[in-house]
Amino acid sequence: MPLKTSDTLVIEFRKWLDQFGSSLPFYQGYSTWKNVENSELNSKPILLDRFSRHTLICSSCNRAYQVTNRVKQGCIGVAIALAAVAILADDYKIRIAAISLSLAAVAMSAMAQKLKTQFERSYTRH
Repeated sequence: MPLKTSDTLVIEFRKWLDQFGSSLPFYQGYSTWKNVENSELNSKPILLDRFSRHTLICSSCNRAYQVTNRVKQGCIGVAIALAAVAILADDYKIRIAAISLSLAAVAMSAMAQKLKTQFERSYTRH
């Protein structure tokens, strides 16, 4: 039972919704209501992950995400190029150096990927 003194505005608003709320997707009026259909809820994915709720919006995080992605791709390219140099080189010292640097580039790419997933992960507490 609503209080007549403090709930007058709420009661009038709900009566207004009874008259004009039928065009809204959902409402709860004083005597009528309209709920969202389950099919309407399921048709739109609810985006609760960190990437869509923050990283895409925040300019500094978005820039850091893009830089991290470029670093990862660059490290992969460098690793492939160094592996090709190791295959084509005749000197064993050059081969060992190229393979070592190629493995280091792969490790840096893995670290960049791990950092990149920090921007994409959902909000969870561990």
